[in-house]
Amino acid sequence: MIELLIALVVLSIVVATATTAFRSQSKHFRIGSTKMETVQNMRYALGTLERSVRTMGSGTTPRQPMLVYGDANVIVFNANFASDSADGDAVYVNPDLPRAAGEAVTTDSSFTIFGTAITYPDTNYYWGPSSTPSRAETISFYFEPDASTPNPNDYILMQRLNNQPPELIARNLQAYPSRPFFEYWYDSLTATGGRVVAQVTGARIPIRHAAATHGGTADTAASALADSVRLVRVNFLGTNGLTNADSASRPISTSIGLPNNGLVQISTCGGRPILTSGLAATPNLPTDPPSVRLVWSPSVDETSGETDVSQYNVYYKLSTATDWEVFTIIPSGQNPYDITSGAGLVAGSTYDFAVGAQDCTPKESMLITSTGVFIP
Repeated sequence: MIELLIALVVLSIVVATATTAFRSQSKHFRIGSTKMETVQNMRYALGTLERSVRTMGSGTTPRQPMLVYGDANVIVFNANFASDSADGDAVYVNPDLPRAAGEAVTTDSSFTIFGTAITYPDTNYYWGPSSTPSRAETISFYFEPDASTPNPNDYILMQRLNNQPPELIARNLQAYPSRPFFEYWYDSLTATGGRVVAQVTGARIPIRHAAATHGGTADTAASALADSVRLVRVNFLGTNGLTNADSASRPISTSIGLPNNGLVQISTCGGRPILTSGLAATPNLPTDPPSVRLVWSPSVDETSGETDVSQYNVYYKLSTATDWEVFTIIPSGQNPYDITSGAGLVAGSTYDFAVGAQDCTPKESMLITSTGVFIP
């Protein structure tokens, strides 16, 4: 009996020791996991901001503002950051992106900038005299209090494209001690003519591009300040969302350069031209030399739309072949296009013909074709 009691005591000590060690390891593992989650959360929030904000002003039209609005919690800007197709000059292609989120928002779909009473936009931004919207969308980032937690210091980072529903980027964020979430530096001249980058003081915040047209006569003074911003600094704390002794936080403060903001936009070609008219191919009569007459209507982007078509590339191939060869190149400026040529054609053969509209990028439209044309 005594030996049994001793064994039970020893076993109890071993179990108690093992339980204590297990609890300690479990606690440290949990703390390590929350620290890792904190770092990952911070990296994702910061990475999303950096990827987007640095593209500010890319792909905008000459009239379209770049930095639209900026204050301590909010930054709003225009950039051709993403597109639903490979057409145009977007930084990224996302086939699932809604069309309404991949081009300039119009006055019919205006929205209110977060935390303000400002409705944006108050004008439409098109390519030249056309009615084709700019492919540069309006991107908003803002920090707002997290209503899902009892801690009044908790914030969430939200992103919004045009007037689309906002999306949650990250939570468990807090304000950096004695710093706003967003700070701004602008290009300035000293009294001796030297150029420096100075911080925008609190008295000049918020920054707003109030002029509807970038570079217009009204784009001066406070509105022009938005064009001269060259740097945005982002400050916040990433936390693990826990309280008391288990809480943990990491500070982050980093600067994002804005290489495109405020640059004068040179008018360039827009997206890929659109050519939808049919191609009519009429072969020569049997008694004539081998030739074909090709007729088509202009691209919608030649005299309207983006008005940037410079030429039409005409192709041909034997119907049994797979690769196109250039048949001829026709400068823009006709309506309709009506050509007759026999260069390279062999009597008794069947050919396919195609035409593509090209702009000065150069981008080429989808080809319109006429197939199975027998040349007698």
